[in-house]
Amino acid sequence: MAKDLRRDLPLKVLIVDDEQLVRKGLRMTVDWGRHGMAVVGDAPNGILGWEKVVNHEPDIVITDIVMPEMDGIELAHKIRHRYPHVKILFLSCHRDFAYAQQGIQLGISDYIVKTSMGDEEMERCLDKIRRECELHLQNQSSMAASEDEMQIVMEWLRVQDISADERLVAKLNGDWSWMTRGGCIFHLYENGSANNSSFSMSDDKRKEYRNEVPSPIGPEPEPKTFLKIGEAFASGSPGRAFLPCPDGTVLLACHWAERDTAEHELLHLKSSRNPGLGWRLEGPVEGGVRWIEGVLRLLRLRAIERETRLVSRQHKEDILSAIDYINHHLHLDPRVGEIADRIGISRSYFSTVFKEATGSSLIDFLSQKKLERAQNLLAMTDYRMEEVAEKIGIGDVKYFAKWFKKSVGFAPGQYRQQTKRHQNPMN
Repeated sequence: MAKDLRRDLPLKVLIVDDEQLVRKGLRMTVDWGRHGMAVVGDAPNGILGWEKVVNHEPDIVITDIVMPEMDGIELAHKIRHRYPHVKILFLSCHRDFAYAQQGIQLGISDYIVKTSMGDEEMERCLDKIRRECELHLQNQSSMAASEDEMQIVMEWLRVQDISADERLVAKLNGDWSWMTRGGCIFHLYENGSANNSSFSMSDDKRKEYRNEVPSPIGPEPEPKTFLKIGEAFASGSPGRAFLPCPDGTVLLACHWAERDTAEHELLHLKSSRNPGLGWRLEGPVEGGVRWIEGVLRLLRLRAIERETRLVSRQHKEDILSAIDYINHHLHLDPRVGEIADRIGISRSYFSTVFKEATGSSLIDFLSQKKLERAQNLLAMTDYRMEEVAEKIGIGDVKYFAKWFKKSVGFAPGQYRQQTKRHQNPMN
């Protein structure tokens, strides 16, 4: 593990080259102290070089590509496998360019052609490597704080109360502001799961909003897989964090400018090892409140996806966003045009794709949502009939009572008595 650069200790450099003149020349001509570095050893081939890597655990290895016993490519492979944080600088001849390309694929920091290796070129490379080491330190600091982040975020997801919100917002606007200044959030989950799922929330809040956020039924499959992916993601670059959710899914946080790189890494993981891996992206986010809203939206969309059977997968994300909007605005009696405008498509086209995806017209879907919410409110709360009607977007309580009885077969008051009798059979 790399040392803490803040302790003013030099970065350890190891030189591996079969030409003694090159090794001595580098030792003597480079002002290592100016770069905050010190040469701790050298070796004439890859085998001896590897032994010194193990003994000295350097921060930087400068190695020739073509050497006897073990070449620089094989040495770089071994270093990458055991010491992934170590920075590698290749020295090559013009004829070794194909080998240098292999090194680039391995993730080496840079390479220099020996015939053009002047002071200026070496200074440029060492400055670049120094910056990479400093970024690695920042990444280590982020990872060291990630356990604290995990605990606070998981507590917030479990409790979902005002005090938990305030604690998290304070952190996001303070120590973790890197996540909220043009940040983005990936939500990782397992595709193909049929169980309903959501994050946990307090009993009181669940009773009030159970129709807006489906109650938890079971965890997503293979949470350990997500944790491994999250750890790999967070260690891939400075300024990344992974945050496990109580339902077994994982949130990945990074800067918006890194989203394409991050998504490319996730696509590689999906194609190579995790074909069921799925994710959604939220961002860019600015500020702690916006970050929280983004996370809640991602979790809601996944919960809706798991509980909603879609006949057609076309326009899936638009349909899920529409359902989320309906859940949150049912009390306002949302109209087709309003929902279509919200997700950015025409009213007529939205009506068509919604029916194709859900098998139901939007009018019927809204009516069913209102009925489900009314039933839950009657069964789980003590709201007066006027309040229940208002919360599902019906302003006339008489109309509400008539509509409810026609839909269920019982008047609202009868329905409440029957459901509460079933819930408390001793009463």
